[in-house]
Amino acid sequence: GKYEHDVRQRPTQVHNVPDGATLRARRQAIGVTLYEVGAVAGMSAKQVSAVERGRNVHVASRERVSDALGVLAQRQKSK
Repeated sequence: GKYEHDVRQRPTQVHNVPDGATLRARRQAIGVTLYEVGAVAGMSAKQVSAVERGRNVHVASRERVSDALGVLAQRQKSK
């Protein structure tokens, strides 16, 4: 009904930022630790872990983790 439509209109969907599980899978594929992601994202490892577990659903936090993974993926490639 109307409620479902409202949910789909939330800014989270507009940003198209990966969810926590996707971010964790990406991190593991790159082969970096929560600490490394945190260092790049300007967050603690605990915060990164919370984002991955879906505890911290603030889109800005997920975006920071996603951006950090992009940076780290580039670094891994150039090794």
